[in-house]
This record gives sequence, C-alpha cells and structure tokens, in this order.
Amino acid sequence: MVGSPATCMRIKPLIWLTLFVGAIVGGVLFGTSRWATRSPLPSLAGVTNIVFTYRGNEDKPGVEEHFSVAAPEEVRRLVSLLRIVGTFGNAEPMCAHCFGARFQKPSGTVEISFHNHCLALWDASATRMKGIWPIPKGFYTEFYKLARTRTTWRIPEFEQPGP
Repeated sequence: MVGSPATCMRIKPLIWLTLFVGAIVGGVLFGTSRWATRSPLPSLAGVTNIVFTYRGNEDKPGVEEHFSVAAPEEVRRLVSLLRIVGTFGNAEPMCAHCFGARFQKPSGTVEISFHNHCLALWDASATRMKGIWPIPKGFYTEFYKLARTRTTWRIPEFEQPGP
C-alpha cells in the first residue's frame, strides 16, 4: 500500500530529525569515549628510569652524551608533564632533534627525540618515526633545568625554553 503524498511529507521530516538526533548522540558518545581522547604516546605507566641523550655537542661530533633520572618522584613528575596536545600528525620532522629520551619500564621502552618546540615518537627499534607533535612546555622546561644542573652539556642558546 502506498501512502498519500501528505503522509510522505510528514514522515520525511521525522526521518531527518531521527538521523540528526542520532548523529548528535553518536558524536557525544564517541567524543567522551576512551578512543577519542587516547594519547598518541604509548602508556608511560610503570616507567622506572628515563635516559636523556644529547647529540649536539660541536666539540664532540658523533658522540652521544647521557644522563638518567631514576628517582621515583622525579620520574613521575616528568612523565606527568609529557601530555601530548594538538597534533602535527605523521609528518617528517623539519628540524634536527639533538635530544632524545628513552622511557624504560619492565614491559619495554618508549623512545622519543625532541628539542624546544617539537617531539617525535619512534618505534621500539628507534629506526622508524611514528609521528611528530608539539613538545609540552612543562616537560621541556623541566628537562632543560635538569640538563643544565646535572651535565656539562653546551646546549645552544636557541634551544632554551621559549616564553
């Protein structure tokens, strides 16, 4: 049985209204789900040691210098400051990262390279980049303070934390 044109005209707005409300509800549910807010970084829960590296000393070309942070309070503070917001996506880095960090935990390691305005996440072998993001200012500032007090690294002036 085919309905009259008047019946059809009343049903169409109901279909559109149902689709519109469904899209709104679906967006709200997805937007508050764990998938929508997932960090691009693997979980850093359980990190017991962070090894920072520096590959930019002009007096020692090709030499990689290290210092590590193993005190549980310091490790927790640094990990809590490494919150990725925004995205550059999977672009290749346009700049040379002279710093690196290896977050060591019982289940493996997480490798990043960084400098004062961006960071790159690397695969487990540290040979393939997985993405690049803006560096969290608090993390970089804290790293810079530690590097200045615990090492003799000659960090270039342009690598100072920004305002």
